[in-house]
Amino acid sequence: MTSSTPSSSSTTWSPNKAAPDELKDAFQQAHSAVQWLARMVNSYTVPASDGSHLHMHWNSDGPVITTTEIAEGTVVEMRLPQMVLQFVEQGERTKHEVELDDKSPARIEAWTLIELLHRGIDRDSYSKTLPYDVSYLLGGDAQDYQTLGKEQAFEDMTGWLILAGELLNAAAEDAAKAGQGASSGLMFAPESFSLFVRIHPESGRPAVGNYIELGFCAGTSSELGPHYYSSLARDTEPKRLSIAQIGAQSMSRADVTAFFAVPAQIDQLNAG
Repeated sequence: MTSSTPSSSSTTWSPNKAAPDELKDAFQQAHSAVQWLARMVNSYTVPASDGSHLHMHWNSDGPVITTTEIAEGTVVEMRLPQMVLQFVEQGERTKHEVELDDKSPARIEAWTLIELLHRGIDRDSYSKTLPYDVSYLLGGDAQDYQTLGKEQAFEDMTGWLILAGELLNAAAEDAAKAGQGASSGLMFAPESFSLFVRIHPESGRPAVGNYIELGFCAGTSSELGPHYYSSLARDTEPKRLSIAQIGAQSMSRADVTAFFAVPAQIDQLNAG
């Protein structure tokens, strides 16, 4: 398929052209697809008990989701909205990309193993097992990824991710400028298909478990759907703001920033 790629300068608030069920499907497919990156990271990096070894990088300029190194100088990326997987060596993309449209999980696994072989990476260490449940995602070999004819939904999905990255970075920068906290930087979690930042108070106290987390989640495991969230590290349930609510109430970027309520949450952290 061919598709135009939205950029942070051209994407408008808000990218809501596709029907809700089509957008949900796009997020579901992308959430399923990024697990191929997660499997490689989980197979070739030192595991962390909190799952943070699976955290990846988001770059709006691609837009692209990229793993940490699975071998020296080697990462794997997924480009959006095209839904293309590709190995990158020493900063250069390799020749053999795979476009996911009309591909089954079995074909993607075969491509993965061939690419590992070409890189001289031990295929025996590769495992599809992940430290979290993916049973609700696309997995059966009789199911193919389907993007052709659904370009608008994948562009909208990508637009929401780009906007989320902008808002999350802006919230973290505002907190830093106000002397309220230091940011972890933008991260991507494949388990929940979430972009997020963590802001630690600049109080000299230990940072472990002492942060607020702001994020944008695909919401594919719940009826809520794609949504922003905001929480303290100790919260059992985050506050959530769905994109359906944003659209229904004609909310602005400033409304989402107000939802994050960073200053108030920093005060709660400092109060203990």
